[in-house]
Amino acid sequence: MTTYTEASKKELLLGIDVFNKPAELIGKNAWSQLILNLLFLEPGTYPSMPEMGIGIKSYDYEYMDDVINDLPSIIQNQVEIYLPDVPLTNVSANKIVSDNGQTWMILVFEFTDNGVVDASAVASEVGKKFLDFEISWG
Repeated sequence: MTTYTEASKKELLLGIDVFNKPAELIGKNAWSQLILNLLFLEPGTYPSMPEMGIGIKSYDYEYMDDVINDLPSIIQNQVEIYLPDVPLTNVSANKIVSDNGQTWMILVFEFTDNGVVDASAVASEVGKKFLDFEISWG
């Protein structure tokens, strides 16, 4: 009997890959994409689950320190409720100020699947909008 780990599950994207087949993500890349979906989803989008979603857009004009303090627990709670199969073990948020004065918020998602720990990071430049972001899958 073949056993499948959570890391072997796939998440299909809305595009195609270089072989003209549906694009897909696996493991931490898929889990990170699912969490990003929750981040961008506005609460109330799905009437049957009105509490689902974080609505990161609503944090555009909040104080950065408040967002950094509150967001990890909000993400963790949403994942526990709506994505219980995602092996998210920790979420951290940090503020980084670069040498040229740019401020970034870094979200780090840590996953543990069958004893293997892996992480993804999402960086968002502060001062523009939280929707300006970059992801590191590696």
